[in-house]
Amino acid sequence: IAPKGESLAVAYAPNVKGDFAEHLRRQREREYRLGSTAAGPHRDELTLELNERPAADFASEGQKRTVAIALKMAQAEHFSAVHGVPPVLLIDDVMGELDATRRAGFIPLLDQCSQGRGQVFMTCTEENWPRELAQSVSHWQVENGGVTRQAAVS
Repeated sequence: IAPKGESLAVAYAPNVKGDFAEHLRRQREREYRLGSTAAGPHRDELTLELNERPAADFASEGQKRTVAIALKMAQAEHFSAVHGVPPVLLIDDVMGELDATRRAGFIPLLDQCSQGRGQVFMTCTEENWPRELAQSVSHWQVENGGVTRQAAVS
């Protein structure tokens, strides 16, 4: 989806440094009194890094949206591979949030999904469909509580 040169990685930061079993032994009484565990895998952090920097802090809005889309598309692909069922994707107003370069990277992923017999439902607030999708989509308009099929987008 992103232009060449951008790299995405997941960084894992455990909550407990060192011997976890020893930490549990030391904190057992305190955690028992609290009625919950204060340390452990449920407190670990996964950080998304874009170009080796925390995406939450340094990525632009377009980059953040691209990361979210990439993760969802990977999740759909994984689900399809594991369960043997093609995905149904619900995509809300994404074209208005991507620049032309990122749109061009996103469209082939939509084609891959539909070629695998999955379905894609996309919404947009403006008629900003990419030309590459114009002939391969059904275009419906929702207005004042009614739904009407529109002519092919050109």
